[in-house]
Amino acid sequence: MRHFNIIVCGVGGTGVIGLGELLRKAAILEGNRVLGTESRGSGQRGGPATASIRFTTLDENEGYNDRTTLWAGSVGAGGADLMIATEAAEALRNAHYLSENSRVVLNTFTIKPTQTRQEIKAKSLKYPSIDKVVAMLQQLTPHVHVFNASEMSMQHFGSYRTTNPVLVGLALARGLLPLKKDTVKSLLKGVAKDALELGFQSEVGSESDQGSS
Repeated sequence: MRHFNIIVCGVGGTGVIGLGELLRKAAILEGNRVLGTESRGSGQRGGPATASIRFTTLDENEGYNDRTTLWAGSVGAGGADLMIATEAAEALRNAHYLSENSRVVLNTFTIKPTQTRQEIKAKSLKYPSIDKVVAMLQQLTPHVHVFNASEMSMQHFGSYRTTNPVLVGLALARGLLPLKKDTVKSLLKGVAKDALELGFQSEVGSESDQGSS
């Protein structure tokens, strides 16, 4: 019996909740027992949003053991096998889920918070650079994979709306998601299928890989 824990994080408007639902459905289709939670909060107004996906995979001829099966949908501190960050700084906000064995799929897309006049004048809010985000994440795990999925989406489809399928395709190509591409693709419609395929087939982002898979 193997457990796999995923944290998806970002801000409202970047499809965090929808991505979590997609991965949960894909895991169910592949015969896994799946649990999960989501945090919308102020995410609908551009604030932080997270989703957790936890699933159990059985080896051949193995039965479920109630003593070791999953009973809660939330992921504990240091318990993420994989983090998918649709917005860069949110990876830092959720870094407590990471351990040295965690994998991080980091989209370089950034949404800087709105500042008041006083904050702008005082220069009190400083958004970290992508290099700094990566460096801070590498203090927790060397397995940080960096992609500009939003730019790929905009260049090929003229919209950021297909960013997450691109991101999932890239993660699948790197072997970071224990799911089959065809399973995920069967749950998508229209251009999202093409976006998943683009990410899967593309070599873009491989030179920016900051860790090992």
